[in-house]
Amino acid sequence: MTTLRDIYSDSARNLLAICLVYKGIYILLKTNLIQASVPSFMGMPEFWTVIIGCFWIITALSLTFNLITKITCNVLALVSFIILILSAIGGTFWKYSLPGTLLWLGEYLVIIGCSLMIGAQADNNQTSGNHITFSLEHICFATGRTIMGLFFLIVGFLHFMYLKEEAQLITMMPSPVFWVIFVGICWLATGVSLITNIMTKTSCLLASLLVVIITLIVDLRGLGFENDYEVVLRITQNIGVVGGALVSGSMGYYDLHRSSWRYLSKVS
Repeated sequence: MTTLRDIYSDSARNLLAICLVYKGIYILLKTNLIQASVPSFMGMPEFWTVIIGCFWIITALSLTFNLITKITCNVLALVSFIILILSAIGGTFWKYSLPGTLLWLGEYLVIIGCSLMIGAQADNNQTSGNHITFSLEHICFATGRTIMGLFFLIVGFLHFMYLKEEAQLITMMPSPVFWVIFVGICWLATGVSLITNIMTKTSCLLASLLVVIITLIVDLRGLGFENDYEVVLRITQNIGVVGGALVSGSMGYYDLHRSSWRYLSKVS
């Protein structure tokens, strides 16, 4: 029987797939722009750009058709982490302004966190259908949830660091400064909720709704301008954020701890 948790998990998996397809296609279409981000010590930037673009698309197809999902998610998290490390070592990570760097970092945090949580739930959804046990899957899920929490904290602090700049993006509503502060507080609260594992289901569902609203009334309006690449990053990131929030909210505090106590009771 399909449960609400299964619906959340499947939605998160498909949203992450959409995020990766969008990212992969954009990389392949904008090869000349993206290859400048490849660390110089790796050589053949165009080759690596095409490889990464194809990897995102192939991974997305695997997630869409739910094929070897656990392996796919683990590989996705590992490759994303390697890209982060290589970019930091090669200096690519620091080429952008601070907001651009944090936006770029946030995108990969979302992918890593979301893939870890989806991968942790994969076997449980496909086989037993039970809650995640107190095991490696439990650790992966908690790690992914914490990484998502760090992302929300970073975004929350950015809202306060660049209050005036963020307020200029809100042209459809009165008192834009108030809304920037309000959204920043919401992101900080969501980050704390995810890291501490308190009220995760409520906070994640509300965060998902807020991300969708912001994408529709702010980010989509920026397409076609000079900062088109950053807008694409925002939209791609937002799609992944909704997926990560859904899969985080699908397993609340009570469920995780109930499965932990059930595991410990069997051992004892």
